[in-house]
Amino acid sequence: MHLKFDFAFDELPERIAALRAEWDVLDDVARRLTDHKSIVFSELVNQAPETSIERAKHWARTHDKNRDIIDRARVARTAANLKLSEYKSLNQQWETMRSLNASERAEMTMR
Repeated sequence: MHLKFDFAFDELPERIAALRAEWDVLDDVARRLTDHKSIVFSELVNQAPETSIERAKHWARTHDKNRDIIDRARVARTAANLKLSEYKSLNQQWETMRSLNASERAEMTMR
C-alpha cells in the first residue's frame, strides 16, 4: 500500500512540525478572543443605559461590539480547529507510512 503526498516523504516531519506551529498560533488567538469576549461583555453591561442588570445584560448581548467579538472568536476557533484537523490527518498518514515501512523491512528480513 502506498500513500501519495504532494511533497516528498522526507519532508513530512518538517511539514507536520510547521502545521503544529501554525495550529499553536491560531489556537492562542482563538483563546485570547474567547477570553476577551467576557471582558467586552462586562464592559458593555457597565456602560448600558438600562437600570436593571437583566436589561443591561440584554442590551450588551445585542450590542454590535459584542456580536463582533463573538463572530471573531468563532472564526478564529474554526480556523484553529481546521488547522488541528489538518495536522492530525498528516500526522496519522506519517504514522501509517512509518508502520508500513517497518512492516516491509520486517518482511524483507524474514525472507
